[in-house]
Amino acid sequence: MPFGGLLNDRVTLVKKDGTVFKRDVPASVQAKMIFIHDVSLPIETDDHILRTLPSKLDEDFVVTDATCYTGSLAHWEIKYRRTNAPLAPTQTIINNISGHNARVNIGSTDNSINQVVENSEKVFSELAEALRRNVAQDAARDRLLMLVAEMRSGTSKGTFKEGYRKFIAAAADHMTVVAPFLPALTQLL
Repeated sequence: MPFGGLLNDRVTLVKKDGTVFKRDVPASVQAKMIFIHDVSLPIETDDHILRTLPSKLDEDFVVTDATCYTGSLAHWEIKYRRTNAPLAPTQTIINNISGHNARVNIGSTDNSINQVVENSEKVFSELAEALRRNVAQDAARDRLLMLVAEMRSGTSKGTFKEGYRKFIAAAADHMTVVAPFLPALTQLL
């Protein structure tokens, strides 16, 4: 074993389930890596390697990556993190979010669709016109036009939600006419 003289540390391999696999394993613990020549050891990510210091304090290293090299210089190269080390450095993130369609996605994919109603008056006018053209029954058309007017005035009074609810209930039989306007109306909720 050509590196035998460099293996001055004695470590214990503890599997990630807490089982002590082997004690007194010759190793070389370096600043960023641990070297072990016993390639028969089943070292995996999240296993622990323990080392007792001369001061009788124990160091606990969690395996983050283990590479086994075979051949004439067979050995393990083990990258680790200390159990008392934070998983990531502390950082401060400040997000200033404003404006139309503002959003934050962290670690996710955004598949949403936004519609911005810049001019609600135009939406109400076009909806009323569509109802006049496409609803044949006078009583139903008049009721729906009255509810559109109620929704329109509710945007400034803060009662839009109630007017919207009434409108949707009354418009159930005319959804083919109303459906194109629903995304814009729901933006006002």
